[in-house]
Amino acid sequence: MTTRDDESTPTDPAVAARVAEYDEDAREWFVERAAIREFDGGLPRPEAERLALEDTERWLARRSARSS
Repeated sequence: MTTRDDESTPTDPAVAARVAEYDEDAREWFVERAAIREFDGGLPRPEAERLALEDTERWLARRSARSS
């Protein structure tokens, strides 16, 4: 994902600030998880994004541990 638009920008400024620090792969991972939780899971967007942030943080920790 190379574009930044309203659809992929998190609604919560704190979540958006954290996601802005991610590399492209992590941003894509976050956006996919948030979309799954929102559209397939029926969660409100802010809740989907909060949970996707938690998922992404865990994924980044595992990714970092594997590359160490």
